[in-house]
Amino acid sequence: MSSLTFRLLQAADTPAFAVLLAGYSHALSHAETAPAVDPERARALLDDPAVEILGAFEADQLLAFALFMDIPEAISGRRACQIDDLFVDPAARGRGLAQAVVEEIARLGAERDWMQVRWIVPADNTVARRTYQRFSEQAPWVNHVIWLDPTQRW
Repeated sequence: MSSLTFRLLQAADTPAFAVLLAGYSHALSHAETAPAVDPERARALLDDPAVEILGAFEADQLLAFALFMDIPEAISGRRACQIDDLFVDPAARGRGLAQAVVEEIARLGAERDWMQVRWIVPADNTVARRTYQRFSEQAPWVNHVIWLDPTQRW
């Protein structure tokens, strides 16, 4: 991983991001067939002012991404980070990329004076949960959801 670099994704990254985004959607939806690569959806995320997307690159190849938000933290009165999505290309797994992405976001957070970086992990993703337990602690809360679109559940 010596040639691994990180940067916030930009419009020029849309094609590569769209491919990983389709893989991420397929992995979480548990659908039998993979969704089509959708550059418009990828571009909409890249253009959304509420989020930032960090990419992990080896040479010019996008291997992983994390979508995160800089949010107010009510208890401390400071800022925090909420990672909402993190995905590593299956061909690049087993190399510590998920940890490297989170650590890069934490480094960015230290520069921004965030008080914490937090994220959610699907309960059935035992591999990811074991990975995160190696370098972070489990948060003392449980997530809940109300599905407003019954056709989109994962």
